[in-house]
Formats: sequence, structure tokens, C-alpha cells
Amino acid sequence: MLTVDFDQFPVAAGERVLDMGCGAGRHAFALLRRGAKVVALDLSEPDLRSVDVMFRAMEAEGEAPTGATAHAVCGNAYVLPFADNSFDKIIASEVLEHVTDPYAMLALLRARLAPGGVLALTTPNAAAIEPRADQGRLIGILAPGVHLTLFTESSLALALREAGFR
Repeated sequence: MLTVDFDQFPVAAGERVLDMGCGAGRHAFALLRRGAKVVALDLSEPDLRSVDVMFRAMEAEGEAPTGATAHAVCGNAYVLPFADNSFDKIIASEVLEHVTDPYAMLALLRARLAPGGVLALTTPNAAAIEPRADQGRLIGILAPGVHLTLFTESSLALALREAGFR
């Protein structure tokens, strides 16, 4: 299931797009089909091997338009192995809630976006749990390895503004 709606987040052929925390690659595959220059980044080497195998199969079957590229890269939310301004668009789908410092991750993603770049971010919201505010910024620390941080709409908007997003 895609959590990013490509009607609201259009991707043009040739755009440089990072799928941050790609997991099994569902968004990365959709990006490749749209002709993007895709980088699928994740911590899981087994997931990345599977993603890379699928990239090559898609290319072999003609599912990647001419000029589209795809690479699987091992990395994490705090040490992105790319220069600033490297991407036209970034997808971070269901990742923010799993990192120990979501504010650092957002700042780093902002730096990697080219001027005028766009971030598609999806994360569960805290509406279904009893809020435990931490200085008005983040909501609740949950079980490690699952969701470390949940945001309300206003706390997420604040975190994005603090990282330099509009």
C-alpha cells in the first residue's frame, strides 16, 4: 500500500528523488515507473538487496522509462551519504516515528533538498493516544523498536517549521 498520493505529490521524469527509509521499496518502485532518478535508502541490508533485485527486474521488463535510474543505498537518518541540495523530492514514509531524534532527521532531510524541493512525509498521529507533552514539541515515548515518537498535527507542523520547511 502506498502512503504517498502521487496525485498530490507529482513526480516528473528525471527528478532526483530519495526514498528515505524505503523498507521493501513500494514507493521507490512507483518512483522508478514514473521515470525518476531514484535512491532507495534504508538500514536493512536484506531489504535493500531485495529492492535492488526488483529494480533490476523492472528495468529488464521495461517498467523503467528511458532515463530513469534506481539505486539502493545503505544508510541512516542521521548520516545521509549525499551532498546538500542533492534531491528535488524526498519521501519519508512511516519513518519519523522510528528515529530517536526526529528533529535532527528533519533538519538533515531539509539540507539534502535542492532549493524549491518538496518533502512527502507520512507518520502516524497521536490522536488515538493520551498525549504526554514534552515541552510542547513531541508526544509520548512508546515501546522501543516500534514507535518512539508520535506527533499531533500541531507538533509535527512545528517540527517541520523548525527544520526550515514551509
